[in-house]
Amino acid sequence: DQTVRVWDKISGRETLRIDAGASVYGVAAHENLLVAGLRNSTVRVFDRASGGPRHVLTEATDYVRAVAIDAQRMVSGSDDRKVRVYAVPSFQLVRVLEGHTSLVFSVALEGDRIVSGSSDKTVRLWDARSGDALHVLQGHSYAVRSVSLSGSEIVSGSDDSSVRIWDAETGASTRVLD
Repeated sequence: DQTVRVWDKISGRETLRIDAGASVYGVAAHENLLVAGLRNSTVRVFDRASGGPRHVLTEATDYVRAVAIDAQRMVSGSDDRKVRVYAVPSFQLVRVLEGHTSLVFSVALEGDRIVSGSSDKTVRLWDARSGDALHVLQGHSYAVRSVSLSGSEIVSGSDDSSVRIWDAETGASTRVLD
């Protein structure tokens, strides 16, 4: 319905409804900011308390499927096969990470590392400061729909019905859950 909704986690009541202006594919929040990746190839940044618009980012050339944000950066993944890194709070584009050969479905960030998952069946780990690709993680047999990064572990979920756990330092697969 092209909205982003904020809910009270205790009462379960809706506390805010934001008209995003297009179908919403990904949402992330950090402190007073809320970001949405949209079907109209934009990322919209909103004030988390009021829902007021802050920024509209127009660099992507296809659907923006995934977003992640922390105190220093916002990252987006798009059907144009690119991962974009923006500075927070200015939301100026810092770099474009290229290497995926198909749609980017998921992104995550922690510290100076970014992880992305794609329909090219790979998970990629990037250095957020330099933009260098640190590892290309291969092992999934279908699209990677979700990724997370926590300390030295990367977790990925795929259309191949598996979840894989990877060592972020070495890029080695440490466990497969089928």
